[in-house]
Amino acid sequence: MATERCNRLDIVMDAKRWHLTWVQDVLGLYRSAVIWSNGAYKVISERQDLPLRQVFHAGNTIPGRTEVKIGGDPTRPNQIPADFLDETLNYEREPVYAQNSASIITANDPITNLDLSFIGLTRKAEVLRAADLELQRRRTVKREIAWATGLEGLAVEPGDLAAVGVVTTNWEMGYGGRAMDGSSRHVVFDREVQVSSGFTYELLVWHTAADTPETRTVATTVPAGQATFTTITVSPTSGFNHQVLPGDRLAMGISSEDLIRVRVTKVSRDTEAGIHVLTGEEFLNLSFNIDCPGSVTTVVSNAPPSQPASASITASGCTVCMNVITVPSCVGGLLTVPGTLGSVTLNSSHNPNVSALVGDTLNFVNGPSSGRTSVVSAWGGSGSNVATVANPFSASSVPTSGDTYYVTYRTPTFGGVEVEVDSGGGFVLHGIVNATSGCLDAANTADALGVRLTPFSDRGQRNDVGRWTGSVSTLGCRDFEAPITTVATVTGSAQSVLFAVGLPPNALGAAGRVDVEIGALVTETCSPANERTDLFLSLNLGAQTLISSLAARLGDTGAYGTQHAFGQGNFGGLTIAGCEQPALINARIVADNATNRQIATLRYRGPGEAEQLDVSRQGTGTVDTTAANTLAVLAQFSHLDSGSAVHSHGCFFLVFRSALTDITSL
Repeated sequence: MATERCNRLDIVMDAKRWHLTWVQDVLGLYRSAVIWSNGAYKVISERQDLPLRQVFHAGNTIPGRTEVKIGGDPTRPNQIPADFLDETLNYEREPVYAQNSASIITANDPITNLDLSFIGLTRKAEVLRAADLELQRRRTVKREIAWATGLEGLAVEPGDLAAVGVVTTNWEMGYGGRAMDGSSRHVVFDREVQVSSGFTYELLVWHTAADTPETRTVATTVPAGQATFTTITVSPTSGFNHQVLPGDRLAMGISSEDLIRVRVTKVSRDTEAGIHVLTGEEFLNLSFNIDCPGSVTTVVSNAPPSQPASASITASGCTVCMNVITVPSCVGGLLTVPGTLGSVTLNSSHNPNVSALVGDTLNFVNGPSSGRTSVVSAWGGSGSNVATVANPFSASSVPTSGDTYYVTYRTPTFGGVEVEVDSGGGFVLHGIVNATSGCLDAANTADALGVRLTPFSDRGQRNDVGRWTGSVSTLGCRDFEAPITTVATVTGSAQSVLFAVGLPPNALGAAGRVDVEIGALVTETCSPANERTDLFLSLNLGAQTLISSLAARLGDTGAYGTQHAFGQGNFGGLTIAGCEQPALINARIVADNATNRQIATLRYRGPGEAEQLDVSRQGTGTVDTTAANTLAVLAQFSHLDSGSAVHSHGCFFLVFRSALTDITSL
């Protein structure tokens, strides 16, 4: 593969400019700058190996003087049209385009340009390296931090690297839910929460009425060990600006101090007071998309990243979070069985998913294949641990039992994952997480989701083979504005679910209601004689049956009386046997002035014996609706012959076709 020196400056200084301007322009090409510090010029560089000059934390900073704000380029450009004098074109000016593929190709974002011109760079590869690094810098969201300290600040100058303690909150280690009640200074949780001594807790409340969030410190006194509460008191020195109302969303997490690496950009010193105010920007390593071993560089192929070593997919309410564990650079071991001409059996320390190692490199340390490298063309996963190699071994170089090997994984930088969800109709793209972990909103999706993670590199290359798939429950997160059209069929005497939908916490409140209208079809296929058939409907909320056995007489023949049964003729002017006749099923649940008391109605309108039926039934419930619950309509048939014996011939069918759900929360 062709190589070139990493950095080369081709410049003619034939213009009259202030000498410091020339110096700054040249240093800027190599991620460096000249600053004035303590009466002298100082060169600072953006290096990954900058030494840590000082550590600042709660013990050596002035309380209340640490400020954090989001910085970086707000435009976040994803393309740089870069002009340069191309040495291969007799130094004619030539444009070259550097792109962030994850943004333009994967996310299909609109193009946002940042026009640059690089003086002194005359090679396309070097211009692309510089432009790509600038794209990374501009697209990286950094935190800008200012803090005040005492004498410890004397040792810090602009350009130095410091570690600064910033208070953060780990929401994943806490609780979420809805408020049962509250005020400006206390909150009643919808469940018991456990807090531990030695930790500081932060409480976030989203005030529904004001449509705004607020965060306050929890002031509940915790004895030694652990304690359980349902009523949480916020800091007595700072209550909420808005009253906490029933149904407001809650989140409580553990507050801690997070050490952030900061490159200092400004130092203000008050020597008389002994106070130093430092300002800096979060230091994040930026990396070339090109390796530079020694004095040459080798272009890395646009390969996709390896499949994650593991991944977890969890849901909290209607927020789905994923955490991806990327593979290390290499993993090795000993062969336990002899290889074949085309494969070897590896140990179980590698990714267990089929095809996960495809494209990675197998290296042999000793034995007949010592020094050999082979690309893995197939991987059986944990079921076999067999890795097939792209170039077969010769008879004399087949690895033997006890040989040492290691697998070198593909090196492209992990960029993130595309998140697809399946709510019953196949996987569709839901969002992108540009990191190894993150969360997406799953509101207005479905009550249960299949989730598939497709990793991509920092250059936007997808690994469609190395996906990770899981599923989560998102009960109560369904899009209630959209009709549900998943077909379900009930036949026979066993009770089955015709329709179910998850209701979110506090959907009813104390006086709200939920209405469901189900469109269904009724049909009969075999027309048995001397038989009566009844359809029984039930309505469940959570684990309770609110209405049991709403009966609809469908067919009555022979010894039972009329000759207008299904298959025996017409009723109401409709021929039923072999036909699908429409039926409407309505379910209503109303909160009876409490969140744990309900009045329910179930109604059937559709074909019946000799006429169209319209039957209904009422019931009551005592379900706690502050939690998510499933509303379900169940159905079953009862078949009786002329001897009143119950049997099941499966001639009648109730087919769910669609449903509309309306929720009124009061």
